[in-house]
Amino acid sequence: MTPCATEPSAGVVQASELQAGPLHLGVPRGAAATALTRPVALVALGLLLLNDHVLKASMPGLLSGKLSDFCGVLLLPLWLTAAGEWVAARLGVISIVTPRRLLTANLVLTASVFGGMQLLPAIEGLYTHGLGLARWPFRALGALWSGAALPRWAPVRSTADPTDLVALVMLPIAPWLAARSVGRRLSVQRGAAAPRPSECAP
Repeated sequence: MTPCATEPSAGVVQASELQAGPLHLGVPRGAAATALTRPVALVALGLLLLNDHVLKASMPGLLSGKLSDFCGVLLLPLWLTAAGEWVAARLGVISIVTPRRLLTANLVLTASVFGGMQLLPAIEGLYTHGLGLARWPFRALGALWSGAALPRWAPVRSTADPTDLVALVMLPIAPWLAARSVGRRLSVQRGAAAPRPSECAP
């Protein structure tokens, strides 16, 4: 029996592509970006939005006070890594700024900033003012759309609470989720690249 050559099917993600992080619709197809499309990350995002916009006002308490912290600590390193891969691909330095290095750096950054917010007033102040500044353009667009007056810039409200540090237990889930997402993509690739019996010459 003559062995058949195996070629990847069209649209199948290659292992080299996942490491290089090529662009797909303006989004890098690396581990972090793939992980953000998985049910765990999507549920975390939904809970974060629900908690910030509904539960904190209607059900104030321990659960709503901690839920956003848990979800944010999980998602932030993935968001930062996906954005970093996109920028690195645009600049042509993706071989230097690898996804693994980015994710490791962003895990350390997330732990440092989140921990510092709960323990150091200076870092908490930088966070509240920086986030308030980042949110202002979106609030301004909403005001223009509705015909209201432009809102004033103001820092977000934040209350330092050392017990929030318990949310750091979510950090190891981010690299696990990224590795699991890439593993699933590679499994799909191997299955699509496998030759069909009917295509092999007898």
